[in-house]
Amino acid sequence: RADIMLNLEELLNGSTRQMSHVIRYSSLPHGRGENVAEHTFYVVFYCLLIAKDLEKEGYQIDYYRLLISAVIHDLDEAITGDIIRPVKYSSEELRDMLERVANIYCRHTLRKLNVEEAEKIYDLWEKARDPATIEGQILQVCDMLSVIAYCIERIRSGNAYMQTILRGAYDNFLSRL
Repeated sequence: RADIMLNLEELLNGSTRQMSHVIRYSSLPHGRGENVAEHTFYVVFYCLLIAKDLEKEGYQIDYYRLLISAVIHDLDEAITGDIIRPVKYSSEELRDMLERVANIYCRHTLRKLNVEEAEKIYDLWEKARDPATIEGQILQVCDMLSVIAYCIERIRSGNAYMQTILRGAYDNFLSRL
């Protein structure tokens, strides 16, 4: 619609810019912190490359769905921060509450940006990791690959604390297969 204009001030100075300041694994000594925006880049990049590889094998990939989902998969963390896995999954009640908060903030962030397809993008965010779709499966794998790559990088630099994160990521990854 012509009456909807992207909110450039929000785009350039708003909450989505905070993703570059939200450091992942903030409760552990990690040496060089990885921010959510950096993590998102790797997830998107891995999704693109793996999708291209799968496409060669005959899979039909909806790149719009995949790449938009990858770009926004952690959008809520611009507001909520990165909540570490042991806390996030410590109880089903807490996980459900955090999911409701994430939904509110993601929808709110997209509305503030005044994006024409905000509801469509929100729906993609909400269903980004849907294991019933090839795109959701790719995103889940790539999200975990990014975690694994970061952990390996930190372990190679001498940070033994990241072995705990790597073990948890590995166990979580296997449980999803």
